[in-house]
Amino acid sequence: MGGAGEGSGAEREFLLDPSWVFLNHGSFGACPRVVLERSFAWQRELERQPVAFFQIYNSEADLEVWATGIADTLRRKGGSRG
Repeated sequence: MGGAGEGSGAEREFLLDPSWVFLNHGSFGACPRVVLERSFAWQRELERQPVAFFQIYNSEADLEVWATGIADTLRRKGGSRG
């Protein structure tokens, strides 16, 4: 089994402690850095102007744009898994 710092490079995508070897961190909710950063950006936007946030980002059109963006990102990152 490889030690800390070895592997495919995917470990750099997470904030996991590099001194540990995680065999299955997905079961415990570890998020990739990019997901956390984006989540924090949305949270800051919400905290800046809570009422406006829900007025601006609360439409079917927004949900469609987001869903399409998420699907595109997953296709680019993971390829076909079906």
